[in-house]
Amino acid sequence: MTTLHFDVARADWVGRCQTFGTKPSTRFKKVIAAYESREHVYLTEQLTVDGIQRAWDNKSTVASLGIHGGSLVVVHTVDDEDEDEAADLLPCPPCMGSHNLSHTASNCI
Repeated sequence: MTTLHFDVARADWVGRCQTFGTKPSTRFKKVIAAYESREHVYLTEQLTVDGIQRAWDNKSTVASLGIHGGSLVVVHTVDDEDEDEAADLLPCPPCMGSHNLSHTASNCI
């Protein structure tokens, strides 16, 4: 079974690029530079994204890019069997420490 998730990111057009998640993607690298939030939550009807653009990661999983509330939103699919792997530690861009996906810049140590 596959579940839709979204990530909210802030585009930093002049800074260095941060890769999307743990899977490298050339197109994502060009637009996602700094994460404002790394939340993985189930999509509900309350999320509406305008100006969707299609993009694909290196495994050809369909993802979408759009703007929601002034932030860049990445919508992608996650296999439920792999959901435990999604909790792997990722580098935190503001402090470059390792935190899990629920980490935000506001509680960066």
